[in-house]
Formats: sequence, C-alpha cells, structure tokens
Amino acid sequence: MDRIRVLVADDEPVVRAALAELVDAEDTLELVGVAKDAQEAIEFAIREHPDVALLDVKMPAGGGPRAAREIRIGSLQTRVVALSAYEDRASVLEMLRAGAVGYLVKGTRAAEIVKMIHKVIRGDVVISAEVMGDILEELTGRLQVEGEEEELLKAQSARIREVLNRGRLTMVFQPIVDLEAEVVVGFEALARFPFAPKRPIETWFTEAAAVGL
Repeated sequence: MDRIRVLVADDEPVVRAALAELVDAEDTLELVGVAKDAQEAIEFAIREHPDVALLDVKMPAGGGPRAAREIRIGSLQTRVVALSAYEDRASVLEMLRAGAVGYLVKGTRAAEIVKMIHKVIRGDVVISAEVMGDILEELTGRLQVEGEEEELLKAQSARIREVLNRGRLTMVFQPIVDLEAEVVVGFEALARFPFAPKRPIETWFTEAAAVGL
C-alpha cells in the first residue's frame, strides 16, 4: 500500500519537530514538508499535493483557516486536519468552515493522531471529544434558529397570500393637478392593504419581497 503523504505546519518549533518525528517514525506515513506558518503551508501543499495537511489553528500569516481555504483550492485531494491547543468553539467552527475534515487538540496521543490520519483518508470526519460537545451545541442552536426562521417565512407567506387570494389588496389613485392650469395631469397609484395587522405599507411590501410574492 502507498504511504500517506503528510504535511505538517505549526509555528511552535517543539510541536513542529514532534509532529514531523511522529510522521517519520510511522511506516504507513511519509513526511513531505514542514512549515512554520500559513504561507509556507500553502506553498508546500500546492507544490507537493500531500494527502493530509496537519495545520495549527493560530500560526502566523493568516492561521489555519487561511491555509485550509487556499490548500483546498490549490490541492483538491488534500484532506485538512486542524491540530491545536485551542479548544474554543469559534476556532473549531472556523476551521470546519474553511474545509477541515478533522480537529484534534494538542496533547492527543501519537497513536490517536496516526489513527485519525488514516480515518480522514478513508473519508471520515474526525473531531476530538474535547470539542465535540461545543460543536453539537452550536449545531443544535443553528437548527433551532433555522426552524424559527422557516416558521416565520411560512407565516409571512400565508399572510401575503391571504391578501392576494381574497382580493384584500386595493388601489387608490391620487390625482396630480397642475394648479395653474387647474387640470389633472396624472395619477399616483397607491396600494392599500387591510387594517389587520396594522403596519406601514413599506412593511407589507418588504414582507412580500422576502417570500417571493
């Protein structure tokens, strides 16, 4: 079996050396590059096209998110994995949005890192247990918000359709008069909506536009 080609990127020399040594010592892995910041990681990835890129989240030159985004563009087959000391929700989600398929916190055992590399190559998404709770909480919150937004749109659509289907939208035509000649020279067309719910005309139109009506 071909060895998995791995790129390591971290701004801490000790961590960078430890990760490189870990990859070098594993028979199933091959170290193709070591970078100290996001820019180097991007250049290595575009040149070497590694199978997996282990990226530190907070390294210089744009950090892991920038490196992940540009690596995903310049080396499509590369699977990006974040390996960081940062366990906060924002860092995890930022890396996942940038295209990472794995997120492990620093301090994870060497054997687990190797196992994770093999899993992402198989197409799995691997996220450390330390941050999984935060991600599930965030996703649950987002699903709840999306559900509320969907219900709001349904209510808005029903309100506008009732106005249209029941003929409750009426028009009045305000004459425009030339005061010197004392003649009507035009009309301003004005929409009139029902009184309930009572609100400005522009609110009705804004709502109708929001639901495509």
